[in-house]
Amino acid sequence: MGKYDFSDYDIAKRLGDTVQMLHSTYAHQFKNAGRNIIEAMENDISKTKESVQHPNLNSDSKYNELIELKQLLDMKIITQDEFDLKKREILGI
Repeated sequence: MGKYDFSDYDIAKRLGDTVQMLHSTYAHQFKNAGRNIIEAMENDISKTKESVQHPNLNSDSKYNELIELKQLLDMKIITQDEFDLKKREILGI
């Protein structure tokens, strides 16, 4: 599951609204922003990837694992302790 992988239903449920209410209240604000949103997410991913410089992080697969692991932490699916343990395993430290 990606960092920005939320459905309209998920967002509406979180806000306590219906999908119809979500669309009528907020969607007009993003009428022309679709491409801008995609570009912002791609830039965020590129900057994150460029800033990672760890000697044991030598492959894209390890990087992708860490990204997915961080997403699980951010979504509160795993705890900080679980994140730290798995990160050490991935990095071999």
